Amino acid sequence: MAARKKNIFADKRHGLLFKNKFVISKKRKKHSPEEVEAFRKSFRKEVSAEKRRTLLTWILTILLTIFFFYVLIVFLSA
Repeated sequence: MAARKKNIFADKRHGLLFKNKFVISKKRKKHSPEEVEAFRKSFRKEVSAEKRRTLLTWILTILLTIFFFYVLIVFLSA
């Protein structure tokens, strides 16, 4: 049993995973340069959209806070 485990762990270096006493072959798909570039472009778009959304959220929060304090000061001074 110990020799079997040793062999399995030795195979791990050659792209095999040892998980729950089962050996799972791990093969990577080779992507074409066009696929890689398309993925990068879409990922950049997603990241920039997320940054834009975060920035708009912060701006809206700040404006609402300023408006709230402005209304509060106007009502307290009246």
